[in-house]
Amino acid sequence: MKKLLSVLCAVLALSACEKDDANTIKIGAVIPLSGDNSNFGESAKNGMIMALNEINANPNNKFKYEIIMEDGFDPKKTVSLYDKLKNYDKIDVLISENAAMGHAIKEKVKNDKILHISFSADGSVADNEYTFNNSSDLNALAAQLSEYLKSQKVKTIAIVTMNHMAGEAILAATEPALKKNNIKIVATEKILPDAKNVKSEALRVKNKKPDVVLLYAYEPLMSIFARELKIAGYTGKLTTYYLFAFSNEPNLFNGDYFINAPSGTSDFKQRYVKEFSGKVSDISVPAHYDAVKIIYNVFEKYGKENADYQQKLHDIISVYDGANGKLHMNQKGIIYSDGIIEKIENGKPVVADK
Repeated sequence: MKKLLSVLCAVLALSACEKDDANTIKIGAVIPLSGDNSNFGESAKNGMIMALNEINANPNNKFKYEIIMEDGFDPKKTVSLYDKLKNYDKIDVLISENAAMGHAIKEKVKNDKILHISFSADGSVADNEYTFNNSSDLNALAAQLSEYLKSQKVKTIAIVTMNHMAGEAILAATEPALKKNNIKIVATEKILPDAKNVKSEALRVKNKKPDVVLLYAYEPLMSIFARELKIAGYTGKLTTYYLFAFSNEPNLFNGDYFINAPSGTSDFKQRYVKEFSGKVSDISVPAHYDAVKIIYNVFEKYGKENADYQQKLHDIISVYDGANGKLHMNQKGIIYSDGIIEKIENGKPVVADK
């Protein structure tokens, strides 16, 4: 009799668990919560939590929503974390960071029919089927940055990137945009992401005497190179896409201009301050807030059927006003808002003067 009761309890518990899973949308997120890029991960986490709190406060939702976060920024680790989230946690959706992570798992999520939203400078991570990129249209940003540099009378530039697929995407978008604006590339350096000694590369760049150095590398490499460039005697300006806003040593870039995605509307920033008692730190806050809200709108409108995500996202985004205002989605599956020119002032990014 005891054995029968035990079996019956187990069956009832399993049934309740399965029913709960059917009524819950589980969002897996692999973000850097430790290490050199943890400031970025904390911002991403806050944006997602803010969205989740607002979503679950609505008593009329079809589903409950849950976010399961894992600490990762390395492509190999991302694959194993995704397997854990898919097979153990039974996620319905995945959010990931950077190009290498996105490319490492895009075939897996496609095979598993899991909606995947990446946050990457490299739009090629999007396949417009199961993987979509919620960041920026890099070609549009490259054109905007190059036009700004031209307006500042820049004639020559050196490009320094990490030897990484995101760096390759930066080069591919930037080179033609610079050429169109008659800005000559006098040096190109590709550096391993984990490099610590970059004196020779910094000296080569300095000796080319560029008006501006475009530096695109994750921390700590970005700060290491900027410091070595100054030691080598370079006195010109630096620029980048996004990354000065995430620097571990932002004062290295005081006075430098760069192109960034918006960091939220005034209304969004006010709501963020109310919830977290601090101002929006960088672009990953609104981007990850929007990612969760877009996911929510998709599942509330269309349910759990895991197909036709391109059309579903297009329909949602066409009427969605996000944390950065109006969003767009192009035919490649890239979700984006228009860029803004910012500068680092007293260690903080501020909108540049027109």
